[in-house]
Amino acid sequence: MRILQVVHDFLPKAMGGTEIYTCSLSKELSKHHDVYLFFKDTEIDKGFKKGHFEDLPFIAVNTNKCDKRYTYFGLIKSKIYFIDINKGIDKIFQALIEEFNPQIIHFQHLIGLSMNLVNIAYKYKIPIVFTVHDYWLLCPKAHFVDNNNVLCRDSNNDRKCIKCLNNKGLYRLKKIKIFQPNTYIALPKNIIKIILNLTIKIYTIYYVFYFRPKMIQDIIKKVDIFIAPSKKLKSKLVENGVPTKKTIYIGSGIDNSNLKNIQKTKSKQIRFAFIGSVSIHKGIKILIESFDTIKDAVLKIYGFTSEENKKEYMNLVKNKNIHFRGSFEHDEIGKIFAKTDILIVPSICMENSPLTIREAFMSRTPVIASDIGGLSEMVHDGKTGLLFKVGDSRDLFEKIKYFINNPSEVERMSKEIKKVKAIGENTKEIEAIYKDLISTTRVSKYV
Repeated sequence: MRILQVVHDFLPKAMGGTEIYTCSLSKELSKHHDVYLFFKDTEIDKGFKKGHFEDLPFIAVNTNKCDKRYTYFGLIKSKIYFIDINKGIDKIFQALIEEFNPQIIHFQHLIGLSMNLVNIAYKYKIPIVFTVHDYWLLCPKAHFVDNNNVLCRDSNNDRKCIKCLNNKGLYRLKKIKIFQPNTYIALPKNIIKIILNLTIKIYTIYYVFYFRPKMIQDIIKKVDIFIAPSKKLKSKLVENGVPTKKTIYIGSGIDNSNLKNIQKTKSKQIRFAFIGSVSIHKGIKILIESFDTIKDAVLKIYGFTSEENKKEYMNLVKNKNIHFRGSFEHDEIGKIFAKTDILIVPSICMENSPLTIREAFMSRTPVIASDIGGLSEMVHDGKTGLLFKVGDSRDLFEKIKYFINNPSEVERMSKEIKKVKAIGENTKEIEAIYKDLISTTRVSKYV
């Protein structure tokens, strides 16, 4: 089969769960099929770049260089993650289809790219699979977290979406100058700016009530199969209009090459760890607050954060037992879990099926997690870890103290962890879907 994988970001610059999963799946598929990758990379010099990543051919597009999106007289420019059409990317994607002639296209994520990619694939009569890694189809910000970093429990409140996007800045004003004889002068900051800001608000309303819903409905109509890696997400998709017959639950697999058969090192203190994006919606402030008075255990925080955010978080830390370890190469994950007794996943957002929990279980590491979204179905409370009330630092503190006061529970819970699905097993499930779609749905003119 000729398989085109589409994802928003990719390794080695982006090390999120979606990117790592896409890489693992593509490498496994490439053992028996032709696989091509399509993703964005805003650091390349031109509009697009062809290359190879570990023998996987790819086209990376620079969304800034391909920035042919809707503007008003060149004065208003959209922010890249909050607009869903990019005509420059559309053209590059269409050219790739003409060149590679894929028999199936698997979308892993579209945020920051262009929703039109689904329409283009459909136009060429190519079967489409879409793995839903988060809630982006239902929420432009993907995680149901508002501007105050509070969980947005009302997912059908359009007015709240408008307020959220206006405050976040769906669009921004470019520097405005007007020509005068022999000089350029800045326009006044009153009437024209008011008019343009009003235009932005009007377009945001249009975006929330009409434009995005229409594009989402196009995706729902034209995608053949949606894969949900958690039962919670599957039910949420069906609840919001995705046909049940198009939606299947398949748990994601992981590359276990760096995790199987690791030997845990010994320590006098229980070692807790956070692994992932060090950001507010991942609950980092709650984690620091809950651990700040704990003196008889260690917390290591692994993951990327900007220098500005790191300074902010460091200012919150008073406990010398909290250590920021920064970014790491993913092939080091086994060494990290060898020195970790308990993983903490304190997310305040609607998580789906975090890679880091699957990696923890692969290494027989119990997990403390928020009782929200897919986390509560992954972690069996009292068996493979503990759940705490989302956003409640005091409850998280109590769960941390439970393991400190009952260290034998770490070993007991580690034995309760069941076998984790490997990427090879998952790939066979995905291959079966591909073959079924190619044989039973519309057929590409290139096949």
